[in-house]
Amino acid sequence: MSTSIVKLAGKNGYSGYSGYSGYSGASTRIIEIRALHYTTDVAVGTTISGEFRIPVACTVVAVGAYVDTAGTTNSTVIDINEGGVSILSTKISIETGEKSSKDAAAQPVISDSSIAADAIITIDVDSISTTAPKGLTVWLQITI
Repeated sequence: MSTSIVKLAGKNGYSGYSGYSGYSGASTRIIEIRALHYTTDVAVGTTISGEFRIPVACTVVAVGAYVDTAGTTNSTVIDINEGGVSILSTKISIETGEKSSKDAAAQPVISDSSIAADAIITIDVDSISTTAPKGLTVWLQITI
């Protein structure tokens, strides 16, 4: 059994050279979901870290993932679902020997960026490297 840890970080939408200059509108946040413990092998499966509720409507602007120990031979492919339906047309890929999706040749493409209030988010692993990576964290950059 894994325990998901979620971190929120972000920018509050305020800007200015020497102090407050007004509200700029949308607020950007990063949500990190610790899907698997750093010693746990990543394995193919659905809803690998349980369900995560997004309490407010938001727009997903970027996604990615990283592992604690890189896998070797072939890529690890991760999907993010809202209500059981993928929000990605090109899924997150962590290539062989890499620890992050940041430099993957095929970057994730968000096909459904609008997340409804009270949406349930789940993480699937569609395929893994031949030598499995260990640990998994998935992140979403959102605007509220």
